[in-house]
Amino acid sequence: MFGDFDFDDIKRLIKANESAILKRTNSGLHENQKFKRFHTVLYSYKSYYPLNGLVAVLIRPEEIENLVDDFTQVIFDVINACIEKSNNHVIIDRKCEIVSSDKQHYKTSQEARQVYLNISKDFCVFIIKPEGIHYFLNGDDVGEIIFFSRDDEARFNERKDVSQINDVFDDYRIKLTIQDTYRKFFVSKSGKSALYHILLSNGALPQTKNSLEAIKQEKKFFTQYQNLLENKPENSFREDLRKYLDDELKGNVIITKEHLLESFKRLDILITDEYGDLFLIEVKWVGTSIHASGRAKGTTYDQDDINPDAIVQTVNYLMELDKHKKPIKMGYLVVFDARNGDQPDTVATFDTSKLKTESARFYSRFRKIADLKVKNAHPS
Repeated sequence: MFGDFDFDDIKRLIKANESAILKRTNSGLHENQKFKRFHTVLYSYKSYYPLNGLVAVLIRPEEIENLVDDFTQVIFDVINACIEKSNNHVIIDRKCEIVSSDKQHYKTSQEARQVYLNISKDFCVFIIKPEGIHYFLNGDDVGEIIFFSRDDEARFNERKDVSQINDVFDDYRIKLTIQDTYRKFFVSKSGKSALYHILLSNGALPQTKNSLEAIKQEKKFFTQYQNLLENKPENSFREDLRKYLDDELKGNVIITKEHLLESFKRLDILITDEYGDLFLIEVKWVGTSIHASGRAKGTTYDQDDINPDAIVQTVNYLMELDKHKKPIKMGYLVVFDARNGDQPDTVATFDTSKLKTESARFYSRFRKIADLKVKNAHPS
């Protein structure tokens, strides 16, 4: 049906949850009385008939200017006939007779919007949805509809507001127990095996001629370093969390990684909500990582590396943002815990005397998220 049109996705962001701004088109057709009446009739249809999903009605400009006088019931019947055939796009003429109809599905709203904008150079495209009417005319669009894709709408409705970020962290905690999520943080079996034999050959581990003892020693090594993290795991932790937040938070939310402050310090994650308010997330980790060379153990962090330094650091970031008139609301400290065994939270208590007087007043905007446990339950 739309073979003559360009279906390329221009990949521009959906401005979700934002009222569409009515725009004047270059064409004077929208001032035409029959155009206005047709638009009103579609509202009447939406109000009277149950509608689930989207229906697009296409008509050429010259056809709408020459519409038959009494078309209300006819257009009602045309739309119902389209739906009855499980179609959602219909082209009509000046008599409101069906030229053709079919079913179109777009994965994203930006793809659908671009298709309709391109089609609108030849057709008036009216989109009917339960929440309103939207039309595309002469390369422009007018109306209140945000989503033109069922997939986008479903994803948006499943997302949470920034005010529910604690729930999002809880959901992410569950996601970290899935093998496809956690395995990317850890050194593989083959990598640990190579490390074991390197340590054995350079004398870092005791040599034994007893084959049974050798097997026990290697097994003990694999158990001890089951949770051995890849080198510089903070990058992987931060990016995985950022992507999850980007997927789960709804609205016109902007999530920036490694935001540069005036002091040239970098924030791990900065969230800007639809109102311009800011929420920062500082990401830390505890456990042991492998050296960049892959030939030795790397860095080890424990709770003493978190409390108090990471808390003081996060609170100082809050103070700095406020000092530069940034609308910072909250700061969160998120710690990925890859330590062996069932360890207590890295911040059970905090001595506020560790904060300087000037920054202490920002402690009320600080929240420590319960440690995100990362366990290599099924090493691969």
